[in-house]
Amino acid sequence: MYSTGFFIRKKNIAGLLSLSTVGTNYTSDMGFVNQLDLYDALKDTVIRQGFHSASNMLSYTLRTPNHKIVSSHEFRINNNLKINPDDLLTEWNLKAGYNLYFASSSLSGITLVHNFTRLLFPFSFTEDMPLVPGKYTYTNLKLEYSSDLRKKFVVKFEGTVGGFIMVIYNQPYLVSSTELSPGAILR
Repeated sequence: MYSTGFFIRKKNIAGLLSLSTVGTNYTSDMGFVNQLDLYDALKDTVIRQGFHSASNMLSYTLRTPNHKIVSSHEFRINNNLKINPDDLLTEWNLKAGYNLYFASSSLSGITLVHNFTRLLFPFSFTEDMPLVPGKYTYTNLKLEYSSDLRKKFVVKFEGTVGGFIMVIYNQPYLVSSTELSPGAILR
């Protein structure tokens, strides 16, 4: 595995560029490395191939120090590409987002994610008929809210609507949680 990167952070702007190459001889100490071991559902076998990866991120923060309710606005864009050894684009994720940070330390955000996946082999999530190799595009929209982090109880809500490969879940699903703030224990 070869990897290089560059990160810059200024008062209002942050940026990242990361390039890496993962060969077929790479072994992860822990976890699963996406795009390294590809599963062929029809042959019930794993094909090992390396990949090249490129990621970049750019964000701009507009601070509002004299505003009593809003502390800042953050605009960001992320781009992640994966290319196989035959120079075929196999995965591309493009994210654009906006966060509104409040003076109370709560936040509200929206993120739009566009995905491209090229399946090189038949793939199945279950015992059903596998997806055929080909190009798939799908888009998701995510909304999130987190209450004041300084309070004893912090509430977080997150909802996503969109699609995944061939399965479209136009009915929104909601993920929510309530957490006890670590600072509340110390009081």
